[in-house]
Amino acid sequence: MVLIFCLVLPQVIAFSDEEGVRFQTTFLGSAAVAGILPESILQVSDKSGTTVQEALRLNSFEATAAALGQVKYSPESVGSYVEVHLEQGPVLEALRYPLGVVKGIAGQTRLKLQSWW
Repeated sequence: MVLIFCLVLPQVIAFSDEEGVRFQTTFLGSAAVAGILPESILQVSDKSGTTVQEALRLNSFEATAAALGQVKYSPESVGSYVEVHLEQGPVLEALRYPLGVVKGIAGQTRLKLQSWW
């Protein structure tokens, strides 16, 4: 009997600014991977005037509508998902916990309100 094992190496994707601090819009990386990031987001700028498109270009990604379509993952291609939050590391270390598991999460929403008076 011959057993053949096929090991698939995991892919690692790092998202940054999912909280929307720099560009005042949330989930840029995960929305791109999900295929729901609108092309118009590329022209959103930060406080210094740098657009999302320019920031991506400075980090070696030529962000165009076609390129956004290429970063989408099909749900069938993802076997599992683990989200690591390094900012909790010092807390876990201080408590001598090797790992923390959440029971719930908080969703992100950003609204712009305009006064009419």
